Parts: sequence; structure tokens; C-alpha cells
Amino acid sequence: MWVSSVCDPYQPAEERFGLTRRCLEALLEAGRPILIQTKSARAVADLELIRRFPEARITFSIATEDEAIARRFEPGASPIAERIAALARFHEAGVRTTAFIGPMLPGNPERLVEQLAGVIDEALVDRMNYVHQVRGIYERLGFGAALTDAFFHERRERYARALAKHGIAFQLLF
Repeated sequence: MWVSSVCDPYQPAEERFGLTRRCLEALLEAGRPILIQTKSARAVADLELIRRFPEARITFSIATEDEAIARRFEPGASPIAERIAALARFHEAGVRTTAFIGPMLPGNPERLVEQLAGVIDEALVDRMNYVHQVRGIYERLGFGAALTDAFFHERRERYARALAKHGIAFQLLF
């Protein structure tokens, strides 16, 4: 069962209301498997609960290793270093960990993969699929070139080489 494919389950309100935690408790009681996708290190608060699920998996979206770029495109997300530290905690606890590298943002693919090595079981790599909807934002921020097919294909190849070099299983989603 996906816990979040469209909306992050670890919004700031989770600290106050605990809705995701209560949903996880109900899913555990029902014997349902889970796959969580988030950009929030808040997920660590539920680590002990999540690790009780057979075959639990947690995916952290990390689109770049460059914190300045991430802040511009993901202002409400946990800092990259916190997401990677959370991945490490889950990985050490025996929870299957995935990095979703998408939509790819400017940055250094090799440096990001180096930071992820040893804390993820696999990576999923994807491009920006809504180019026409975000072109204005990218251009305003000076990143228009990061929406071109040439950018996506060059980054795809760099991620593939870096992930293979580190022995990390991966899927290229485009």
C-alpha cells in the first residue's frame, strides 16, 4: 500500500495531529504492506513503527545534492543532509530504502550518488515531466536549460554511471 504518491504524508501538521502515524498503526494491525514516499526527515519519528511492517519500504525524494538549488525548488522540504541521514537511520534499522532522484534538478549527479552510497538499496531516476507547467519558474530562477531533453539525457547517463559504479540497483524512469 502506498502511503503518499501525490501528497507528502509528513507535512508539518503531522507533528500536531499524527494522522500518518495513526494510519500506519491501522495498516499494521490490518497486516498491509507499506511503501512511504516523502521529502521529510519527520518520518524518522515513526521508524520503530515502520520497521515492524514486513517488507516495509521508504523512499526519500532528493532531486539534487545542491542545497541552494533545493531550497529554491523545495522550500518546505527537509534539508538534503537531513533526508540522507534519515535514509541512513532507516537503512540501519533494516527498512528497505530508496532514493527518488526526480525531477532531476541542476547539481552534481556523482556527488549526490556518493552521498547516497551505503544508505539506499535502490534509486529511481526521473526527469521533469511537466515542463510546460514549470518553464516560467525555471526561467525566472535562471535554470531554463535544465528543462531540455539534452539536460535530461546527459544527467540520466551520469546518474546511471555513478549508480552502477557504487553497485546501487536503479531504474531509469524515462
